[in-house]
Formats: sequence, structure tokens, C-alpha cells
Amino acid sequence: MGCAPEQPFHEWHKDGYVASTDPRRLDLDVLHGFLAEAYWSRGVARETLEQALRGSLTIGLYDRQGAQAGFARIITDGAMFAYLRDVFVLADHRGKGLGLWLAHG
Repeated sequence: MGCAPEQPFHEWHKDGYVASTDPRRLDLDVLHGFLAEAYWSRGVARETLEQALRGSLTIGLYDRQGAQAGFARIITDGAMFAYLRDVFVLADHRGKGLGLWLAHG
């Protein structure tokens, strides 16, 4: 899912959290559970989400134990255009500036 295999993966650290572009770390059950209930993607089928992730640069947010804490994806041509989409932080991890950090780096 996510990044093309030839692209290197990147990680950033903040206050015990890790943001990573490694798509192998994504917890698809958590992502689908959240996005299927979000107002902007309510009812999205898991297969549709998986297809969208394959065509996107994905950034997973993980807590100290490595559990999914948030997510963002970028739709890009890899050169001049990027569209930030589906940014969220799970409720237990909100109020720490993680959403802004995820969106702005």
C-alpha cells in the first residue's frame, strides 16, 4: 500500500510519536474503521480504501508502542502537485498538536 517500492521511506519523531511513510506499518483495520465513519468518507468500502492507498503517498502516525495513532495521505504527481487528504488523529492522541505536525511536518 502507499509509496512506490523504489521510493525510500522516511520517519519523523516528536514527543514519543513516529510519523512514517512506510506503508507496511499501516493498520488497515484502524484506517478503515475511522474513515468509514468520517463525514468526508462515510461508508467507504475497504477495497476502495486499499486502492486509494496504493495510489497515494501515505504517512502513518504511531504511538510509543507502535500502534496506529493517526494518518494522512498525499496524492501527488511526484514533481509539482500534491493534495493532502484524510488527515486524522485518533481521539486518545488528540490535543498534542499531532494533526498539525502530521500535516505540516
